[in-house]
Amino acid sequence: MGKIVLALGILLLATGGAQAALPVTEKTIRHKDATFEIDIRYPQTGNAAIDKVLGDFVKGAAGYVHPDQPPDEENAKSVTVDYTVYRNDDKIFGVRLDGGTYHQGAAHPMPIGHYFTFLMPSGRQVFLPELVDGPRGMKKVSQLAIPEIFRELGKSGPPLPPEEVGNIERRAGPAYLEGTDFKWLPDELVLVFGSYELLGYIGGPIVHIPMTALADVLRADPSAPAASFDCRGARSAIEKTLCTDVELARLDRHLASRYAVSMQTLRELILFLQNKPSPPSDWDRKYLADDQAKLDGLIAGQRAWLAERNKACATGEEACLTAHYQARLKAL
Repeated sequence: MGKIVLALGILLLATGGAQAALPVTEKTIRHKDATFEIDIRYPQTGNAAIDKVLGDFVKGAAGYVHPDQPPDEENAKSVTVDYTVYRNDDKIFGVRLDGGTYHQGAAHPMPIGHYFTFLMPSGRQVFLPELVDGPRGMKKVSQLAIPEIFRELGKSGPPLPPEEVGNIERRAGPAYLEGTDFKWLPDELVLVFGSYELLGYIGGPIVHIPMTALADVLRADPSAPAASFDCRGARSAIEKTLCTDVELARLDRHLASRYAVSMQTLRELILFLQNKPSPPSDWDRKYLADDQAKLDGLIAGQRAWLAERNKACATGEEACLTAHYQARLKAL
């Protein structure tokens, strides 16, 4: 078996001349033999916070291949990653890592990739609900994005059936947008819908929202915590802690998003089975009952978790809240 080679090359990226905040060096991880192949290119900036996030991503990507195991549906035969720096100035460093994994017998590669946005000069990674005004801002983004999605889809195909329209409207809602890739440019927000987010493998449209349209929901301090609720109304000790710790606020937001998406997914399945044009089969009735039971259990589980969190962490102690949120996210 050959060695995996990690190489470092120099690539100075100057976006905007003197406005460029970071020089960028290019790293590569390459390996090829009869069993598997790795071809990864990614940037390093000299900013420890940024380089750790990007390094962790490529380590995860390289981990899709297992040299000591035969390639199958779990273990990739090849992994490729490339990158594009989309913004590099004194306010934002933004980069896209993009690639795919190919598994034995697969019809096509599975895409892997993500847009990363970092605040400068700290290098802290920032997420869309932290750039806009939390729930209020995400609702505004969703309201602006949905008409643009249908406008873009209308350019490339026939009108969508009503059920598909409803699905897209739900999947472009605030909870789903929490995980949507985006570019934060000086004059616009660009939403990049990936494979299976709105449509199928081909991915969704690219949506451009002018910053002027978001002026009333832009946060003055994107580095401040942004929970799943409006922190201006925080009253309890738990709410106040969630609104003063960035990582806890993110856990709260991620949990709220995952719970909402899980509920919506089950409701879509139930609605589909209830509205099938043909008479329901025994299998239809079984799946309908199973999905309804899952939905009921999801709601009951969330209520029980909230009650337990409120009781155990009533004083707002950070370690208690962290443990409870991490456990619930793992359960979901």
